[in-house]
Amino acid sequence: MVNRFFNNQDGANTRQLRTLLIALYLVGLVVRLAVVLSLGLSPTLDKDEFEYVNAARSVSRGLGYAIAPQGTPLESTPRRTAFRMPGPSLMMSVVSSLFGEDVRWLRLVAVLVNSLSVPLMYFLSRQIMTQQTATEAVSLELTDSAQSAGHKVALISALVCAVYPLWIQHSITCKSEPYFIPLLLITHIVVARQARVRTSSAGLKTGLMWGMLSYVKPYGLPMTVLGAVQYWWSHRFRKLLPSLAMGLGFWLMLSPWIYRNYVVFDAFIPLATEGSETFLGTNNPYVFNNPDNHGMWLSPMEIEEYRLALEPFPNEIDRARERKRIAMTDLKSHPEAVPWLALWKLQKMYSFVSESGFKASVVVACTWGVLFVLFLIGLLRRTFAFSAELQLILMWFAMQTIVTAVYSSGYSRGRLPLEILLIPWGLISARSLWLKYSLTSTTFLKTTGFSRPKREN
Repeated sequence: MVNRFFNNQDGANTRQLRTLLIALYLVGLVVRLAVVLSLGLSPTLDKDEFEYVNAARSVSRGLGYAIAPQGTPLESTPRRTAFRMPGPSLMMSVVSSLFGEDVRWLRLVAVLVNSLSVPLMYFLSRQIMTQQTATEAVSLELTDSAQSAGHKVALISALVCAVYPLWIQHSITCKSEPYFIPLLLITHIVVARQARVRTSSAGLKTGLMWGMLSYVKPYGLPMTVLGAVQYWWSHRFRKLLPSLAMGLGFWLMLSPWIYRNYVVFDAFIPLATEGSETFLGTNNPYVFNNPDNHGMWLSPMEIEEYRLALEPFPNEIDRARERKRIAMTDLKSHPEAVPWLALWKLQKMYSFVSESGFKASVVVACTWGVLFVLFLIGLLRRTFAFSAELQLILMWFAMQTIVTAVYSSGYSRGRLPLEILLIPWGLISARSLWLKYSLTSTTFLKTTGFSRPKREN
């Protein structure tokens, strides 16, 4: 089954490949456990973690997907919710059912799950390199040198993923990231393969994968729309059925969640109501008029004007609609603020500087900054093969940019999936630059007569 990931093209020994994948998983696990030993497994929760864990405990106790205000017994005031997508809380509820409600168990299981991202990164990078070497004057039946190059790039990508600072930071949290990143890598592997098949069945599978991903974070909807439009456009708007199948697969996967929300709230809620809070928190006069808040998110409930306006709406759906109405009213009243609000958010997202201090800025510049610059260089130099994998990363860039401009992506936290996906592309670009430099240097030394003479046996 492992060799099927490579379509039996690389000729790798199955046992050696399995050993390598297990070793990569253990590397990621050991790195994260080392962080756990140094920092400890904190039993306290921040606001976002509390919301995920609170809903998980509600599910494990048989109360349904519900939450209660912090400090309030869950059984006394459980409130059904659709504020966040249910995937992370459902996964945590399984842990709580098996091992109890101690938060440290949730953090430990999160480490075990997200360590899978390391071997998955190897799979994705090897798949990208298979397409890459096919365009570098190498036959589709990979030569030994191409196999070696693909293995090295994939191995380094996996190791970078294992020690990536921002990823390690979020790997021991009780949030969505520990579950989202491995699932995102699996989705990219499967979707890229289905894109090469170009049938209605492949479109349906692609939609199902994006729908599954949306149970953790709602990025699957814009990716499904972009994928369907791109596929239709690539066929000069003639072949519509696979694009429709993609949309069908997405909605089929989300149909249980949509039906549940309709039964509970008597409203059509395809994703989550969290978006309205984010939308109002980043698009309001308090952000626009204060230079210190440019590009920031302010909690609407911490702004007295909005808190007083929202308190008469205890129902989650009514409150979400009111938040959206307030935000749209503000934006319509001040249309000149719209491009500036979007620009400031994008500036924060693409910035190489962290607001957490000099050391954090150095880390961001050496990780996100280097990967982003290498990717741009690769695009400008046409280093990358025009493959399904490249189209996926470009669509993810477009989606992330649109979501950030309209809402907000949490900046460093929201940018994390993009940073992880950029790792193999940055390495491919760096490899191309290195090969060109080496070839140029060798040619220069030979033409000037300074090349090192070969040793005589």
